[in-house]
Amino acid sequence: MTLYTQFDVHAVRGDAARLAPFVLVVQANVLSSLKTVVVIPLQRPEMLPSPIDGLHVPVMFNGDALIVATEHLVALPRTMLGKSVGSLAVDEYAIKRAIDILFFGI
Repeated sequence: MTLYTQFDVHAVRGDAARLAPFVLVVQANVLSSLKTVVVIPLQRPEMLPSPIDGLHVPVMFNGDALIVATEHLVALPRTMLGKSVGSLAVDEYAIKRAIDILFFGI
């Protein structure tokens, strides 16, 4: 089983890449034995014309401006993800804050 690291970025394959070219792993590393992995899509800014401060985290990845679309968090089978193409660990605190806003409103 492939191990994934929290804040790894994975490319999206197929037609879904038009909506979100990448997904961000947010699941804790200690849960690597699960058959699923929790991810958040990274969307192009034009897909979120009215971002919510704190919930939608603007990030730069490979020179592209993207937004962490936190409300679209989803668990996917691990087999759907290929190799990591990078990391957003540098944005860890803003991403964790966005998850707190999504679940707890804080």
